[in-house]
Amino acid sequence: EEDVKTLCNNFCTSCTALSTVTLNEGLERIEGSAFVHCAALGEITIPSSVEYIGANAFNRTYNITMLGEEPDTKIIVPVGSLQKYLEHPDWLRYVDYIEEAQ
Repeated sequence: EEDVKTLCNNFCTSCTALSTVTLNEGLERIEGSAFVHCAALGEITIPSSVEYIGANAFNRTYNITMLGEEPDTKIIVPVGSLQKYLEHPDWLRYVDYIEEAQ
């Protein structure tokens, strides 16, 4: 069995029932639009091994914003990396949803 190192573009497009994702340690890349249009996605845990997250990797992951409400999605990042995510231009649209792992 080989460990997955990369989630490809459109890895999980329009997975309407997907609500929680915990990515395994050892994953290194999440390509663009990996989880696009996953309307029920409410929480994703990203391991510290992830070195790259492509543009729009989580674009339109919640349909609640279409109703004008605040989304419930949380993006959990590794301890010690929160500031890098908050300052990176690709993550500016998600700053209200990013939390550091406990």
